[in-house]
Amino acid sequence: MDEDENKDWIMVNCPYESYTIRFFWRLLKLAQWPYYLVIAKLKLRKISSLHEKLAGSQRVDLIPLKGSGRGFMIVLDNKEALYFYQDGDHFVYDGCEVGKYENGKVTIFDNIKDE
Repeated sequence: MDEDENKDWIMVNCPYESYTIRFFWRLLKLAQWPYYLVIAKLKLRKISSLHEKLAGSQRVDLIPLKGSGRGFMIVLDNKEALYFYQDGDHFVYDGCEVGKYENGKVTIFDNIKDE
């Protein structure tokens, strides 16, 4: 391998040719790891808090919303409701309320037809 081929190989694997810039480039990449760890920990905390909320519930009801839009409520223990509304081809979380709610029907999925 001659010197020109070696130079091309270095440029392909690293965006900079100078050793000083390459050193600081790698140092910058290492400095970003704590940021990514914090983001991963926050995502894990959200999932674990949702899991704790659902696992601690004795009763979970799914109730379709009445009104102009398509949506549904997930009611936990007849006390807390999570609202979801349709946005195109998916549902988005709209908020929650605390109060007293009726029991849902367990036959809600019986009339769903396969497409």
